[in-house]
Amino acid sequence: MDPNISVAVALGAFFVWALVIWNRLARLRAGVAASRAQVEAEARRLRELVPGLKQATAAHLSGENETLAAVSAASDAAQAAAATRADAFAGSEALSVRAGADDRLAAALNRLLATAEAHPELGNNASLQQLAREVTACADRLAAGRRSYNQSAAVYNAALQAFPAVMFAGMLGFKPAMPFE
Repeated sequence: MDPNISVAVALGAFFVWALVIWNRLARLRAGVAASRAQVEAEARRLRELVPGLKQATAAHLSGENETLAAVSAASDAAQAAAATRADAFAGSEALSVRAGADDRLAAALNRLLATAEAHPELGNNASLQQLAREVTACADRLAAGRRSYNQSAAVYNAALQAFPAVMFAGMLGFKPAMPFE
């Protein structure tokens, strides 16, 4: 066999092998990005519920200034954290900061809802009950989204560390995904 043909076949096989690795890592990275976008959408929805809840409860909970202030502070912190750049592949702590701010907001909203339910005039308010269901569902979807993201990130990171991808991933621009803590 001609040595040039052997070299061409070897280079062709290497190219196909590299292409398969690239495609797998790109597909896994896209899954991580999609999971991250879902988490962001749910966190945004949670932040969007705050004005409605504050409006629905403020008149009846005027004596609960501490609870309302906690919701406002948590909402402001979540908005500020959301404004920061949090790249899943940048290796920053911004993801954890955002998750913590969203968790504090969800906790503050749950305290507000518990306080509102204790007031007789709010306990049977249909719009408040609907908002409470939305907050609960949104918080549940946010938690599920984070679990899905962490799973996608773990699969992607494992693929980056597996042979032979580990030899080329860095050179091809693939960075590990940061999980939520």
